[in-house]
Amino acid sequence: MEILGLTSFYPEAIAETDHAFYYRYNRISYVLEHGIGSIVARFLVNKGHKNGKEVHCITDKGLILIFNQESKRFITLLFARPAQIARYYDTVNLQPDKQTMYCAELNFYKKLNKM
Repeated sequence: MEILGLTSFYPEAIAETDHAFYYRYNRISYVLEHGIGSIVARFLVNKGHKNGKEVHCITDKGLILIFNQESKRFITLLFARPAQIARYYDTVNLQPDKQTMYCAELNFYKKLNKM
């Protein structure tokens, strides 16, 4: 995974991929119940996928929402670990905010990334 930097991408699309709908239903349900938070940063990521680059949106609740850059379709949702979030920010020489990191620590402690 190559983090290319910050982007101004704004997630407008509601459409999701089959992966998001069938394999991440529990995660999505949890987030709908507990809230998604606000997007604090958006990173353009090249994973070498045939469908193109991805935009990884980090929220202040320690979530990473992943969208396809071209189709704008929602791909998946991750409960980020603190080290994951730090990796994104390290590529642009910035520090993540304390709220985001605190929530990522709670997500990790609750093992939400295993859901």
